Amino acid sequence: MQENRPLLGKGEVREYSAESAPPEGPRIMVAGCWTNQPNCAGIAHFGPFNQVASFTIWHGNTGGRENFVLPAGQTHGTHVQSGDTYSSAWGNAGVPDNAGRNWIPVG
Repeated sequence: MQENRPLLGKGEVREYSAESAPPEGPRIMVAGCWTNQPNCAGIAHFGPFNQVASFTIWHGNTGGRENFVLPAGQTHGTHVQSGDTYSSAWGNAGVPDNAGRNWIPVG
């Protein structure tokens, strides 16, 4: 899993270009915390991307998971909390169970 990324200051926005961003989490996000920190909970927004991307959210506290596919140009918001991670892959074939997992920035 990835290490903590620096948190953005209040009101700061991290932007990625469509060409440079893999399907790894939010394209535009104001991060208040990361899901590897205690007492972190809120809505994480994924997308939009310039092509179809598949995601799995692994809910660490419940052992469940949420799968979704984002068509190009669309976004998806989902509630996450401490302990949750995500995996992603380009295309609509889904995410393999053995794909790497990443912590989630929460806005």
